[in-house]
Amino acid sequence: MEDKKNEDPVRWLCLFQYDSQQTGKEKFHKGKNTGGQRQMNTVLMVLKNCYADWEAAYLAAGIQELGGEGFQLKTVSWSSDPVVSMGGFHVCADYSIDSCPKDFAGIILIGGTGWREEDAGKIKPILQEAENDAKVIGGICDAAAFLGTAGILNTVFHTCNDREDMKAWAGAVYSAEEKFIPRQCVRDRGIVTANGTAALEFARDVMLELQISDESTILKWYQFHKKGFYAQEGENSGNDKEIS
Repeated sequence: MEDKKNEDPVRWLCLFQYDSQQTGKEKFHKGKNTGGQRQMNTVLMVLKNCYADWEAAYLAAGIQELGGEGFQLKTVSWSSDPVVSMGGFHVCADYSIDSCPKDFAGIILIGGTGWREEDAGKIKPILQEAENDAKVIGGICDAAAFLGTAGILNTVFHTCNDREDMKAWAGAVYSAEEKFIPRQCVRDRGIVTANGTAALEFARDVMLELQISDESTILKWYQFHKKGFYAQEGENSGNDKEIS
């Protein structure tokens, strides 16, 4: 891959995507098999009306691109009605809360304005069961603070948009003020949280926690999208040999 980075950047991106997909396929085929075929790892992405589409985009594309044949992404919402994002995208979710599978590798909550609605609490039992089963749980923006209202953040380091707002919202359920870290994204023991401006960091850390691909491939993917095709003054581009 190193020599390819000096070529035309669009061609390099296509080659990077192809190589990443091949890495994912190799990881899938070399994995532990049961009855001759490895079980597919399902990642659930939870969407409420007025979800922040940009917070979902990098992660969804990264899982599909880097996960190869070992991972599949499925969406979950509250009903069979289409979910409408802040940007106007209409999504017909794969599952409702009542029909979502119990066998999954991770459950990821995408931020937006809907997490303060009364019906949001219906997903808390699924989150608590996922926590008990040591599955990966992620939340970004207001969905990160929502995890605080579900008691998911009390034993791990975490972040969100605003600690004081989360404390007021969660009340006595939240008891881990000392574990709050004012960073873009925090990953600790299977729980990934981020503020709403950290969509790329959130995607990176969720994929690392899920082991979507090898660490080097995920970090190259992150740096390429973070730094872009062309370097800014005093920086290397994501298209550079120094990418790491």
